[in-house]
Amino acid sequence: MHIVINIIVTLALLYWPVVMMMSPMMFAAPGADDNKGAIFTAFFFMSYPVTIFLLLGVLGGKYFGFNSFVLALISAIVVFFVLSFFGYTGMMSNVIRGIPNSGYGVVGNTVYYNADPVVGADAESFNAYKSEDYHNDYSVDQYAADNQYLYFRGKPLPGIRLENLIGKIVAYDFYWLNDTQVIRNGEVIAGLDPQTFGDFEGYSYWTYSKVGEKYTLYYDNTSVDLADFHSFTPLTDRLAKDKNRIFYDGQPITLQVDIDSFEAFSTYGFARDKGHLYYLGSDTPILINGADPDSFDELGWGYYRDKNAIYYVEEENVLVLNSVDYRSFEIVGYVEDHEYDAKDANDYYMRGQKVGEP
Repeated sequence: MHIVINIIVTLALLYWPVVMMMSPMMFAAPGADDNKGAIFTAFFFMSYPVTIFLLLGVLGGKYFGFNSFVLALISAIVVFFVLSFFGYTGMMSNVIRGIPNSGYGVVGNTVYYNADPVVGADAESFNAYKSEDYHNDYSVDQYAADNQYLYFRGKPLPGIRLENLIGKIVAYDFYWLNDTQVIRNGEVIAGLDPQTFGDFEGYSYWTYSKVGEKYTLYYDNTSVDLADFHSFTPLTDRLAKDKNRIFYDGQPITLQVDIDSFEAFSTYGFARDKGHLYYLGSDTPILINGADPDSFDELGWGYYRDKNAIYYVEEENVLVLNSVDYRSFEIVGYVEDHEYDAKDANDYYMRGQKVGEP
């Protein structure tokens, strides 16, 4: 019986390093690292070698002849140093003292961010902004203010005026705006006028602002200098056009297209004009020679077809499967013990390449 218990204890101890390596997952939930119950529960769970030896000692057992209470003391020392190495003892100490392990908090006359003191912050006037007050944008929690500064990630931002400061979601991103400044990610964005700064409803990245006497368009806060504001139309979060050009990631494309009929295609990652189909998955759009935009459709697993051919989309390119038997081609998907994802009457295919015959 003793040998069986020793084996069980040994297996449990061998699993402890795995528990420690996976322990950060215990604090993955928002607010978990400031939850006393969650921290004490995790601390107790990660200290289970101590519990095992204490229980074994209470029951009068020994571990391969060694005194269980002595082993409990030794394991307690080992566990303490390992938990300290992972930072868990510090987390527990902070929670006991009321200091937040993540985010802002005021304890007495000291302001903290991620458990570090924010030197010089005025505790009495300090206010930490909450994401739930700004459409749950996660970046809001990184900001706070007192009677002197706006803070970002615990650091003061000198030069930012607090008068008439408001938070606003523009193009699905969070900004602070006052009478003269636009702030994003803790930095003032040069050239933007907060009074005219705006976006195109339903699209990320594309914004605009009046500069001097005219409006300038921006992609991810970088000016799109060649764009005509009055005819500009976003097509996707990355694609747009005006009366003269097509823009992709804020840059004009070099392909010759029919601008009037150019549009984002219903199949994600493609665009088309009245006679051509374009792939948008590379650094710049690619013309798919010979593809028919009217009959083009997705098959799945990276395969597509139109009335003339079968296509496979790689990360940066579109392959035309010229040798495929069009009529018999079908998607198989994942089949256990089979190294192919599509087939026709003559061949098997894997990621657009022939891999054998039926």
